[in-house]
Amino acid sequence: MPFAGQDAWRKHPLLSGLWRDPFPGLRPAIFAFAAFCIFETGWKKMTAIQYAPKPHGHEDTKHQFDHGAIDEVPVKKGH
Repeated sequence: MPFAGQDAWRKHPLLSGLWRDPFPGLRPAIFAFAAFCIFETGWKKMTAIQYAPKPHGHEDTKHQFDHGAIDEVPVKKGH
């Protein structure tokens, strides 16, 4: 073939693999992001149980306030 030298660049190893994997770091990045999301979800579930606010067994009736509107001063109940 007379033009074999002109078409040699198409068979070059650097250019032939371009279309097979156009984004070389995409697969590892997706894997790392998925692993991070799974880890974070598990971590939040574990710490949510540990740091959840616990209900108090008693009410402090000595210092109860009646909270009205936002601009009002709290008024003490009882006494």
